Amino acid sequence: MEFWAFECVNCLNSTAWVESVARDKAAAGSWWWGPYPELREERSPANVRQAVARLGIRYPVMLDGDYSYWGALHNQYWPASI
Repeated sequence: MEFWAFECVNCLNSTAWVESVARDKAAAGSWWWGPYPELREERSPANVRQAVARLGIRYPVMLDGDYSYWGALHNQYWPASI
């Protein structure tokens, strides 16, 4: 799993690597997805859909607007792979 945000420069810089891992995991029968958000505008499902389309992301993306999943995994930064 990759925690990422579409306004995060570091996240954008890791997009190609995340996409390659997602493909590898899919071939092994598992899946890869990325929870959100970092910034307020990233809490909007429409904005996330636009970013996913613009970035060509093909793996599932989960919205985590209340940070419940983020907190359950004790994550502290973007991007982060767990």
